[in-house]
Amino acid sequence: MEYLIFIDESRHIENDGYKYMVIGGLWVSIDSYEQIKKDIKAIKLKHNIKGEIKWTHISPSSLNFYLEIIEYFFKHNDLYYRCVTVNKNKLDHPKHNSNHSEFYFRVCYQLIIKKIEQWLCYRIFLDHKGENDSAKISALMNCLSKKIKDTEQQIIFDIQQIRSDQSILIQICDVLTGAVGYERNKINTSLAKKEIVESILKYTSRKKFSTNSPLSENKFNVFNMFDL
Repeated sequence: MEYLIFIDESRHIENDGYKYMVIGGLWVSIDSYEQIKKDIKAIKLKHNIKGEIKWTHISPSSLNFYLEIIEYFFKHNDLYYRCVTVNKNKLDHPKHNSNHSEFYFRVCYQLIIKKIEQWLCYRIFLDHKGENDSAKISALMNCLSKKIKDTEQQIIFDIQQIRSDQSILIQICDVLTGAVGYERNKINTSLAKKEIVESILKYTSRKKFSTNSPLSENKFNVFNMFDL
């Protein structure tokens, strides 16, 4: 069985004024991928939604559409989400001879490695941030392959960057990740976005995202780094 992993981020800029950054990944099996894309496009057509699906596009007029997208995610048995939140106030890149861009890929490693099953195989798609990250992507691939002893790349086939406008699944990941970042940073600027957050919390039987999920939680898994 092959899975595709679509990765996006929220408030990941180092000095953007927000305490928490979030990197999230959406897992989908290759067998369900095309049907899921068709279903989401049909929901867009039903609500007359144009352009990309994005957390920043949520508004009172589009609220019902985004609520239906959240419902679709939680009711579909072949969609899974995991995210890592990071308390940026506790980062010290010089101490570790690193920088924030490199740290981003270290968080991607933590996001992926805990949910790799060695009897499955994967292709990983990162949101393109407009930078030349080919060396960092190669390093990420090497670290993952070494950890799971995948020297022939029979488990993780490929890691590549794609633009969000080319992938409706990265767009769904953007919404889920944006919701976690919104709640973790205690933002309260939009009633529509607040309703999306509350909808996700209700589906996950949570009161907030600051508690870690057990690794056994597959549908909506949250891990908080440096936030003890």
